[in-house]
Amino acid sequence: MKKSLTIIIGAYDEESNIKAAINSVVNSMSGLVRDYEILVVDDGSKDSTSAVVKKIAANNHHIRLLQNSTNLGLGVSFRNALKVATKNYVTVFPGDNDMAGSSLRDLILRLDQADLITAYMINPHHRSFARRILSRLFVLFVNTLFNVHLKYYNGPFISKLSLIQKLPLKTTGLTIFAEMKIRLLKSGAQYEEIPFEHQGRKHERSKAISMKSIISTLNTLIILIRDYK
Repeated sequence: MKKSLTIIIGAYDEESNIKAAINSVVNSMSGLVRDYEILVVDDGSKDSTSAVVKKIAANNHHIRLLQNSTNLGLGVSFRNALKVATKNYVTVFPGDNDMAGSSLRDLILRLDQADLITAYMINPHHRSFARRILSRLFVLFVNTLFNVHLKYYNGPFISKLSLIQKLPLKTTGLTIFAEMKIRLLKSGAQYEEIPFEHQGRKHERSKAISMKSIISTLNTLIILIRDYK
């Protein structure tokens, strides 16, 4: 299969981080993939996220901006991007640039080694104690509930676009990647896990821990339980 790649970047109020995130992706493509597209999905930002992306895209034909009229959630943004993606493989990169670009390169180098290449965080100590505990509990609960064995669910991945587009994804929030990976594994997909480096946000606070994200996570689990239990 031709090596072409869609990179999806979800962003909500990331005007201070989105340029660095895009630069990380562009730099990661060097020497690896010539045929690629970067789909930046502005999820109803109230700041100048879209304006920053438009300025960068004016000088880089690889970049396309998608805009949600309101804040719909990472899951909706990801699913909308999948509908217009045009390359053979798909991966993601955080709009707050909190993953090292070298980790994206590691994923790309292994893109054809399994149906799913998924990454786990090797330096979780960069995150708060509470978030580390919640993450571990989530992984333990999901592995036990669905009889799967990943080390991490909400992190980056790379896979064939055609495989992901066939999945009946329903999650609207941050756990969209967990739903996607569980559905792939339950369908019998082969996978490989590799480490990735979390480098933390340079500006503003993370939006990952909130009542909205907790409710979204519970809704995702309910959806998956209905489908697989």
